[in-house]
Amino acid sequence: MSKADSKLHELREAHQKAFFDAGDLAAALDLDASGPLRLDWLRFQIANEYFFPQQAHGQSRQQYRDNFRHREMKKFEFGSICDLETAGLLNLQRGRPAAGPAIYCSYHLGAWAIQPVLLLRRGIPMAIVAGPGMAQDHGGAMVQMNHQGRERQLWQAELSVISSDGSSALMQMMRALREGRSLYICIDGQRGQRGQMNAADEERHAVPIRFAGREILARMGAAYLAHKLGLPLVPMLSWREADGTVSAEIGEPIPPQGSRDDFARLALQQLWTRFEDRTVHHARQWEMGWYSYRTRAQQRRMNAFEPQRLYRFNEDRYHLYEPAQGLLLDAQTDELKRVPPAYAGWMDRLRGSREGIPGQWLSQLFKDPQSLQQIFASELLVAQ
Repeated sequence: MSKADSKLHELREAHQKAFFDAGDLAAALDLDASGPLRLDWLRFQIANEYFFPQQAHGQSRQQYRDNFRHREMKKFEFGSICDLETAGLLNLQRGRPAAGPAIYCSYHLGAWAIQPVLLLRRGIPMAIVAGPGMAQDHGGAMVQMNHQGRERQLWQAELSVISSDGSSALMQMMRALREGRSLYICIDGQRGQRGQMNAADEERHAVPIRFAGREILARMGAAYLAHKLGLPLVPMLSWREADGTVSAEIGEPIPPQGSRDDFARLALQQLWTRFEDRTVHHARQWEMGWYSYRTRAQQRRMNAFEPQRLYRFNEDRYHLYEPAQGLLLDAQTDELKRVPPAYAGWMDRLRGSREGIPGQWLSQLFKDPQSLQQIFASELLVAQ
């Protein structure tokens, strides 16, 4: 066995060991202990049962552990990212890159963070468009990884990272595309700083589409940019197999056509439908599922309380759990909120009920106008 073959053999063995170790770590998680992990688990449970109720069936805890295992594997794989495909641990099952610059649209599914290597190895220079967190935490590591790959002559393509929240982000993206580089974007991530985009901004920057039988808001930026520059959108997906190895596919390019808004709606629906087809089999590998829960279309804010109307609990924005403690998870801001136990009691009764609560009853229950105003300002209730 040559020295190079021995190195790849060691990598495969280390990868398998990491896969089993990550499984043991996930199985030992205490999901009932208070702290960041419990909040992380609750967000996952909410999104999982919202988007995939047919798969939940009380198995959300195990699904979360599987998801945790996947995220732990990503840490290991990132350290050996240059050699994964050579070692047979990363396989492009179908598809090929577009001919020329394109916008590759991916999702936080499977080993998404190592997908750019598949493109670099095929001679595709690119700029990764990342949220501020990833740009800061992993951007430098990705650029360094690219330098290592070029020095080892694994590829010659260039890679850069653009922070999506930067003031010059759009100009940097356009410059990269016009210079012949492609963009790599995960289109299921957060829209800017968490909780900072109001309803009016959402309507300007997102379009409602159907996903998993629900209506969600899909960001239009990638589609608008593709239409402006006459470049295709290309779906790209990856998923982890039962043995821990990673499979990926590159879909058919979606060329811009028609008006900008029509193209955005049709192309984004097509992209998310392809993603849905894959999540049917690999939903527990969707890393950003609980954040995408925030992309659901929201109810319009009520301008004023109207006693003659019927109201219901706003399940499109809030998830109520542990009613005795009055804990709410705000899907718009990802914040935990606590409400008085009396509030939690009647909100719990309203959940899932088709019968609304009369405005007159609310007026009698909350004789203090300030309390009633606070409820509607927080959008805990919406009119039917």
